[in-house]
Amino acid sequence: MSWPGHELLELVEADVGSLSAKNRVSWKTFRRLDTRPPPLRLALRFDNLVSRAVARLKETPQERLRHGTPLIQWLVRMGHPAVAELAGVNRAAALAVRKQVRLDQHAKRKKKTQAARLRKQRERQKKFDKKT
Repeated sequence: MSWPGHELLELVEADVGSLSAKNRVSWKTFRRLDTRPPPLRLALRFDNLVSRAVARLKETPQERLRHGTPLIQWLVRMGHPAVAELAGVNRAAALAVRKQVRLDQHAKRKKKTQAARLRKQRERQKKFDKKT
């Protein structure tokens, strides 16, 4: 098994986004696409990929983790339910999962702060427009 790279995972995410007409793709989006006729079975394919990844990480933890980092990061970002299983494989995988979870939480907070800042600017501009 070769590990999927960032580029492939981003392409899959973009394709799923265009198929589902969603701006933000999550694991729920993959599951929803699998219920459409004809089923794409994307969720099943990624579940199988995760199972193989867990098995390989158990065999040789450090060597495989270096190649599996893009997959772990992507699974955390998608909210895949097997992330906890990946974190339980070994310490290195758990560290990679925790690091990605922190990065995702930071990005979400930053996005939320930016949205609030823009909203406040629009409110101030409306008040200013009313005065003039």
